[in-house]
Amino acid sequence: MSYFYTKLSASITDSTIWREPHATRIVWITMLAMADKRGRVFASIPGLADRARVTFEECESALKSFLSPDPYSRTPDYEGRRIERIDGGWRLFNYEKHRNAVDEEHRRERDARNSAAYRARKKESSEPSEVVRGCQTITETETETETEKTKTSTTTEASASASPVSSPKAKAKGKAEPDESLELPDWLNRDSWNGYVEMRKGMGKKGEATPYALRLILKQLAKGYEDGYDANAVLEKSILNNWRGVFFNEESPKRKRVRVPMSLEEVRHMQAPNLFPSPGKESSGARPVVLAKVP
Repeated sequence: MSYFYTKLSASITDSTIWREPHATRIVWITMLAMADKRGRVFASIPGLADRARVTFEECESALKSFLSPDPYSRTPDYEGRRIERIDGGWRLFNYEKHRNAVDEEHRRERDARNSAAYRARKKESSEPSEVVRGCQTITETETETETEKTKTSTTTEASASASPVSSPKAKAKGKAEPDESLELPDWLNRDSWNGYVEMRKGMGKKGEATPYALRLILKQLAKGYEDGYDANAVLEKSILNNWRGVFFNEESPKRKRVRVPMSLEEVRHMQAPNLFPSPGKESSGARPVVLAKVP
């Protein structure tokens, strides 16, 4: 006995099986109901006749029709035959194909219902519920807005009354802002620095730098500058590429060294150190040179 739920498609009324005698149609429906998930029906001819409530002769005639070719069948597979004999019964051709097609249609309908139910629940949860206090009606959204305003006001007042000198730990909790009062080294361009801070701020919560992180960036820039690199060019490269940090490597541009013009005495000393002493120093052990006047 089959314990599977058999789905009957409405298209069966358009098939050639529906033009068969009444008893043949009953036997076919009975076999569909008895088939397992692989389309196998295990029964004898008398047993199938009893299940279909038809006579033995009617059941035998129906099976003969199912085993014979059907030139008018909509399915050309197996020359229109509907069943084949197997050990212990029969197997229905194309049973799994039609079952999977019906299952797919059922799955789409189920997914559509689930999606509609999900959208409805989401819409209900997004709508602010009303809280009635006496004769005044206040929505939860308005209540949350007022709470945020109160928190913002309290935070602003506390910041204004706080001492300007705060611990590094407290500064680390703040957000990065272009601070014009921040003391930068002379070799670092403030516009480039403010542009870097703005770029980090535009990255959102994950990319925004704390004041402590900005101090670490300044240390990296100072070290690169001491090593002979152009710190401003490296900082601007990080801005162009949306990099969080600054990176110095062999390809980083070097800073230009400014040469101080030498005096005439320094040039003479470099060309002839034995004849001309270094500027500001007396000649030690150097014999004076007497230039003879040529008559």
